[in-house]
Amino acid sequence: MRQVTKGSEFLNLVYKDMKDTIKSDSKDPSKRIEEYLERLERIHGESLTDERKREVLKSYYYDKYIIKKLPESYIRYRKGYCHDLGLVDKEELTDEDKALILGCIRHEQKESLDTWLDFLTQEETYPTWFKYYVFHGVTKVGVYYSVIGDVTKRSSSTTAPFIPVNKPVIDQMYQLVSKYVAGEELTDDERDITKYGLNFRNIYTRIQPSLLTQSRKRNR
Repeated sequence: MRQVTKGSEFLNLVYKDMKDTIKSDSKDPSKRIEEYLERLERIHGESLTDERKREVLKSYYYDKYIIKKLPESYIRYRKGYCHDLGLVDKEELTDEDKALILGCIRHEQKESLDTWLDFLTQEETYPTWFKYYVFHGVTKVGVYYSVIGDVTKRSSSTTAPFIPVNKPVIDQMYQLVSKYVAGEELTDDERDITKYGLNFRNIYTRIQPSLLTQSRKRNR
């Protein structure tokens, strides 16, 4: 028996608490999510033609997702980073040193987040519910390790940039997820992917290696 018939129901299935974070007079979870997605679509659509609104929107996402404080663990285990910045090796980093390192990390994170914002805002192939699914998922994952085919969990102290945009992977994710929502028959490989869960991390980490394998086969 199918659990979803449209994108908003899919999001409610995957993100069970999402409906509770949305301000709406409706008590229907799917309707609450649809209203929220309509607002998102309008706001992001306006940002395409209004540079000021786009900068305000990006500032909002920076404040929400970009690291604000350099974790001590990073200072202890990544002293080599100082050499890359032209800093001398020293027992203790000064506040100025730490500010410089943090500034570089924040810059890299902003640039990587910008690529996702630009890609999803300008991409017309995907519906808004899928764009939300992808962006929310991207902001929850840290580093992708191809050797083990998995990603770390992102937190407020994660120093790594956001994972790079990989359109072939996102396209295949959309193909799979949209088929699931439409109630279409999944292939054996697709069923094998979804049996472990429908969250972004699971789908992404299982599709990414399969595309790499296919690419290697084609290039032999």
